[in-house]
Amino acid sequence: MPGTPDLLRAYAALTAARPAYARAEAFYKNTVDEFHASPKAKRLLAKAGLNDLDGFNFSRVPVDAVANQLYINALTTGDDFADSVIEDVWDENELGLEAPILHRNVCKYGDAYVMVWPATDEDGEVSGLDLINEDPLTVRVFYNQVNQRRKSYAIKSWTEGDGSDAITYAFLYYPDRVERWFHVGRVPKSAKGNDKWEPYSADGQDSVLPNPLGFVPFYHFRTDRPYGEPEHINAYGPQLTINKLVASHVATIDYQSFPQRYSLAEPGTFGPNYQQGEIDPFSPDDADSDPESLDTASQLEADPGTVWAFENTKAVGQFEAANADVFLKPFDRYLKAMAQATGTPFHFFESTGNATSGESRVRANELFYDKVQARQDSIGFTWGQLWTDALEFLGLDVERVDVVWRPIGSVANESGLDALKLKRELGVPNDVLLVEAGYPRAEVEKWLGMADDDSGRDTAVNPSIPETGSSTGPETV
Repeated sequence: MPGTPDLLRAYAALTAARPAYARAEAFYKNTVDEFHASPKAKRLLAKAGLNDLDGFNFSRVPVDAVANQLYINALTTGDDFADSVIEDVWDENELGLEAPILHRNVCKYGDAYVMVWPATDEDGEVSGLDLINEDPLTVRVFYNQVNQRRKSYAIKSWTEGDGSDAITYAFLYYPDRVERWFHVGRVPKSAKGNDKWEPYSADGQDSVLPNPLGFVPFYHFRTDRPYGEPEHINAYGPQLTINKLVASHVATIDYQSFPQRYSLAEPGTFGPNYQQGEIDPFSPDDADSDPESLDTASQLEADPGTVWAFENTKAVGQFEAANADVFLKPFDRYLKAMAQATGTPFHFFESTGNATSGESRVRANELFYDKVQARQDSIGFTWGQLWTDALEFLGLDVERVDVVWRPIGSVANESGLDALKLKRELGVPNDVLLVEAGYPRAEVEKWLGMADDDSGRDTAVNPSIPETGSSTGPETV
């Protein structure tokens, strides 16, 4: 029987989006195919075993640079009991390990999902919630055409088996129900002839099940709306070029140590005036072979350390190997182009050498920190929605759930601490300064909540912002 319009539309959209996500994954892992403008150059590198050379993977840097800043310090509701429930669910689902993976997937793919579903005990009673990371290769959420902020439904689809024995499953999740479908064999790319979808009930349950949550159980974390794009999408071109430069450079390295040598023949004894029947060393052994074939080699071997020897030698010499700067200077330029195109400070790509420091680095980081802040706002909003809905399902009514992120760009240098001391002189509260210094807000509140002495003076220790002229030990503020 044909699937519903929602099923056909959702499956087509999911499969159409997969190549872009797979490409993002390939560049993050640097498993993308090499690009060569010349087919002959590609064949030559393949013959030398350099077509599978492990590349210098810089395209993952823009992803990791952002993802490493997305660390959640706390989730708070203002209600101690609700906070404890969140903590329990968080620990039961090992989100301390799973959340960083989710955040990295958001940056890598542009989209990532968390599925929320009731956890049940042996008696079938709800005992909690399962929170499961889902990648965009198998899940896609669809939005209301009138209100693009409202989820209409979601699809989760995967395939088991191969060829004609393959079975593709596609489950549609609505606020009130879950429709379950399967398809035997290859699923047509177009809707025409796509009439082999069948309701799935092989597990003994109905093909349509009620949704106990009352909402679409997939939460869409993304870098843009309605769908995101990878943080490293603008690094694809520079990375391909870098891979090509590296492979070409490696092909010449042996000639740096073992130059190609030659010997020159006496004039008239070889060349355009050679006598018929004499050996032409520039010709292949088989005169009928294809000169473009890599298997048809000249009798002169172009290998490091070999000598091109002719009869009646007059002189000897060697060819100069390609200058390394021909490869390394463009390499550096394309690396800078990658940093510029992705909005990633160059010092993330070069941790030593001419990397910027101090005030220059602070300025270079400003736009990057703005991007990280935007990701924290977007991802934090989705986390808040998820936990608000989850707590409501568990019978707890909270107005909102706030995500407390680890501060961006923690202060750990002298110039940064001097700036904090200046802010302190201007009257900025100590808790704000400590958070800016990079300390978790929960720790700051604990420090500043320490018991006051009899004089009423706050004795919380501030190890980051010493008084001017302080000699030894931490300063109290």
